[in-house]
Amino acid sequence: RNEGLREASGDYILFLDPDDTMEPDLLKRVNEALRHEHYDVVSFSYSEQFLTSKGQLILQMPHPMPSRRITEDQMLYEAVREMELGGFIGHVWDKAYRLDFLRQAKIQFPHEIQIEGALFDIEVMKHKPSMITIPDELYHCRNFTDGNRIGKFLPNYLPLHRRVIEEVYQLWLDWGLRDELSLEVLSYRYMRVLSSACLRLLRHGVNAEEAAALMERETKEEIYIALAPHFYPLRKENKRILIALASGRMNKAVKRITRLMLLEKLAPEVALKILY
Repeated sequence: RNEGLREASGDYILFLDPDDTMEPDLLKRVNEALRHEHYDVVSFSYSEQFLTSKGQLILQMPHPMPSRRITEDQMLYEAVREMELGGFIGHVWDKAYRLDFLRQAKIQFPHEIQIEGALFDIEVMKHKPSMITIPDELYHCRNFTDGNRIGKFLPNYLPLHRRVIEEVYQLWLDWGLRDELSLEVLSYRYMRVLSSACLRLLRHGVNAEEAAALMERETKEEIYIALAPHFYPLRKENKRILIALASGRMNKAVKRITRLMLLEKLAPEVALKILY
């Protein structure tokens, strides 16, 4: 990606994942959005597709975004908070970036594998870009149930994704976003990270007692202490697991995730809605 940044010669650059799909008119729609004014970032709605290892679609979850033209700081703060809830901050494949903006700000992808896209996108937001959003679903992120994104055990998954939460939290503080809604949004995302980390441990064969102990250690982290008191279940599907994690009842959270792993075999669509 950094080499692509160095070699690119157009006005805008997109970073698309090879195993995802996009609508045939994605580039046309981005070009149309920029017809009257050149924004630093163009973001568009996307969907998450959950598939079996053989490519069979289990569930498709839309991530809609309202149409916006963002040219002022306060507009950006409000939009980014909403985008954080919808999962738009931290991805690079749902955006087009103005190349001169990236080069002038000297923004490149860091070397941290697995979270390099998230850190890149957060760095972009630190520079307060102008932005236009396209409400139409133009990109489809494909998650294979046995793949890295949702299923594979990654030894450093939790510390890496904790760092992403910490970076967004610092961005919030720098912008003065200390209101309850902002903290609720970030706390909700953090508890989802903990839920995913626990799920990966259990799938890897870590027993429930050890998984709960590892989750218990997380309660000593500064970011947990800062965000857990502000947790609010913003989605009803997964609220029991996330409430248990936010209240430090790790044994209960692990038991609920274990039950859902059994449900996943019988009713994968239902389980996926809760787990992800």
